[in-house]
Amino acid sequence: MRSRTLRLSALLAFLMATGCFAQVERYPLTRTVSAERENAGRAARTGATVLRLPFFDDFSTAVRVPDDSLWINAGVRVNNQFAINAPSKGVATFDGLRTNGRPWNFDPVLEQQAVDTLTSQPIDLSGLTPASNVVLSFFWQAGGLGEAPDPTDSLMVQVKTAGKEWRTLRTLTDNTPVIEEFQYVSLPINTADLLHAAFQFRFRAYGRAAGMYDIWNIDYVYLGQGRTLDNPSVRDLAVSGPLKSVLRRYTAMPWEQFNVNPQAETAAADSTVLSNLETTLGSFNLAKFTYNITDAATGSPLYNLPERAVELGAGQKRPVGVPLGSIAPVAGPRVLRSTFRISDNTTGNVGIPGVNLRRNDTVSNVTALTDYFAYDDGTAEYGMGVRQKQGRVAVRYVLNKPAQLTAVRLYITQLERSLVGQTMVLSVWKKLDNARESVLYQKSVPVTYTDTLDEFANYPLLDEGNNPTSISVSDTFYVGWQQTTADILTVGLDANNDGKQAWYYNVNGVDWVANVQVPGSVMIRPVFGPLTTAIDDPVAETPLPGSTLRVYPNPTTGRFTWSIPGVTSVQVVNLVGKTVRTARYRSSDEPALDLAGLPDGMYVLHLETPRKNYVRKILLRK
Repeated sequence: MRSRTLRLSALLAFLMATGCFAQVERYPLTRTVSAERENAGRAARTGATVLRLPFFDDFSTAVRVPDDSLWINAGVRVNNQFAINAPSKGVATFDGLRTNGRPWNFDPVLEQQAVDTLTSQPIDLSGLTPASNVVLSFFWQAGGLGEAPDPTDSLMVQVKTAGKEWRTLRTLTDNTPVIEEFQYVSLPINTADLLHAAFQFRFRAYGRAAGMYDIWNIDYVYLGQGRTLDNPSVRDLAVSGPLKSVLRRYTAMPWEQFNVNPQAETAAADSTVLSNLETTLGSFNLAKFTYNITDAATGSPLYNLPERAVELGAGQKRPVGVPLGSIAPVAGPRVLRSTFRISDNTTGNVGIPGVNLRRNDTVSNVTALTDYFAYDDGTAEYGMGVRQKQGRVAVRYVLNKPAQLTAVRLYITQLERSLVGQTMVLSVWKKLDNARESVLYQKSVPVTYTDTLDEFANYPLLDEGNNPTSISVSDTFYVGWQQTTADILTVGLDANNDGKQAWYYNVNGVDWVANVQVPGSVMIRPVFGPLTTAIDDPVAETPLPGSTLRVYPNPTTGRFTWSIPGVTSVQVVNLVGKTVRTARYRSSDEPALDLAGLPDGMYVLHLETPRKNYVRKILLRK
């Protein structure tokens, strides 16, 4: 049995009563959806036509938002991350936020009202009678991997009468501590005032309007005639659970780091969940399935698992693991697509007349081998943070070979109030021992909220003059932030991938504490270079007095120098990432390098000093 998640109201009450503001916690979060997506959805709904029976949606084909040909959406999103043991892949999640991602009513925090609503497009039920046995059914779950509703919250199921009034048929409340399984509901649509040409039904969540506090998931919505109120034995074998990353330690990593030891970095297995919705006693389903990994851009195969079979009993949900073999080194940045597909089964998936149930037979995932590390899957179920001025959070990463860190991506979520105008200190450490020499980078940066769901803000590393720079890191290093006020700074927390062993927090300025109490992966991603031509370095023929690092002359005909002492090495990299020249320096050496013999063009210089590294661009023009 899975215990309920901690209610935010109780957490705040505890903190205020005890003065214990220093503990790391996880919080419900708010989100945003781009105006472009919201406007596109509104335009699509305008041209909707009246539907006919059967009406069916298991949310397995929609992306991010419900299908506009079936639904009128107000705040609901489609995902495969928030549910536990869903009937089939994809659920509709009610999370207390508007379609544009902002809270319905941000102040006061505890106020309750009607929030997310999902309404069917008009459905023509004219000509039907009570004897037609029209039934609306669905599965529902409270909380799932998100914040569970409070006892006073509810999910209402309403229908529109011929007189255009909304009638409540059922009010669902979360009155059970068991949240692993979805519950089945069936409702008769059997009165004359409901059997009309513009019938609609809707789900409406009632709860806290200030953010993502009360989560409801619905799945497998079916409105049809000739039905009974019993849970039907639908002849459908569905994929339910999401696939994981094909990597062992991360969900994404730089391709050059992967290439050092692909076998060690590839996970031993992947897995999903199969769900047999045929519940007739004694029935079983022998499902054949395939699994493969391809290059997402080209479709080229990278790994194929021969077809296998698994047997499921009546109504059974079963985890299915697939072994992974070693993936060959890649020649450059790649996005890998892993796909699990039911290739055949004994029932033939013909359980709902007029509905192709093969729609839920396939699930896929992507793993990025590009320029960054990640522990998360890109979806935040919570936010995490410390309510402490000067509080710090750090996440550990381990390299297979030295690299140049050039930026940090961070998904900052909003809790209680906006922190726009405030700053945080972006930090990189080689050890968490509070020694000055262990701090590789510190920079005050603005708190940035992005305007799209689960979109990361990019923070390039900058030197004292706000020029792009990089940091040499090797083996183990840590990336994180420090708060500058007592306002809680919350960063996205992915509940589907438990990377809790990789992050630490410090609330007293001295002691770093390993996280053991909050499961999940912090949504922070270190990004690696070399820097590209998009980063422009000012051209100067001579160094300016008191300025930061300059290389000059720039452009150069071959020979150049630099304006700071203490450079111990210079690495010259061309624009395809290949190192073409390296030189080492002692304190007595002349600070100069000659690019003679290299073709004309733009190069990236990596200049290393004992304290930090610099990256500059130089143009060779003979």
